[in-house]
Amino acid sequence: MSVNAPPVLEIDHVSFGYGSELALDDVSLSVGRGQFVGLIGPNGSGKSTLMRLAVGLLHPRAGEVRLFGAPVGRFRDRHRIGYVPQATASRTGFPATVAEVVSTGRVGRRGLFRRFNQDDHRAVERALDSVGMSGLRDRLIGELSGGQHQRVMAARALAGEPELLLLDEPAAGVDAVAKVELLDLLQRLVEERGLVVVYVSHDFETLRRYFSKVALLNRRLLFYGTPGDLGEQHDVQRQLVEAALAADHHEHGHGGG
Repeated sequence: MSVNAPPVLEIDHVSFGYGSELALDDVSLSVGRGQFVGLIGPNGSGKSTLMRLAVGLLHPRAGEVRLFGAPVGRFRDRHRIGYVPQATASRTGFPATVAEVVSTGRVGRRGLFRRFNQDDHRAVERALDSVGMSGLRDRLIGELSGGQHQRVMAARALAGEPELLLLDEPAAGVDAVAKVELLDLLQRLVEERGLVVVYVSHDFETLRRYFSKVALLNRRLLFYGTPGDLGEQHDVQRQLVEAALAADHHEHGHGGG
């Protein structure tokens, strides 16, 4: 990446509201190559809204979102982005296997009507293996547990071999071992491939162990910096973080973020 290359993701003075209710107020942050960013905040703080704005599913009321230097509305290289939204409440009855769902992650890179080749198949198998779901590749997606489903969604995003990966509470419903395996995988991809990851979390240990930068959001951006910087801030700042994490723990992160 050139020294003068633009950030991978730029949120530039972005505000957004649902009706008259302001969900995000003048938020700015920039994410560069090889960064693993943790996004934390209490329920209703705007975390999921910010993620949807980042991938162009929502449009800001004010400000601008840029991907790889281009305004998100004009960005066309969608295969460069992977997005894992929050788990949906109901998945029953969907007649596709795990492998078929993960394969759809290649569509952005291959195109809708082009036949899969060996590279595509290998990418799907690598993604399944990376999240420990190879053994369930032929299971119907509707038969999976919540945690298994989240791992499949992560594999689907990884199958496209994105440069930017955004994950909205991917560890919801996932057991502790699977969560650590996913985080270890993401950290390895960040270090070895320069993948950029933005990860919504509410785990303070995760924050310290994995993230290169932390964004604390509560409609406004309260803090954006390294975990070390956060630890050196005034006690009030730490209390804000701990309150945000505690709120997410109590509410299980399903209030819309």
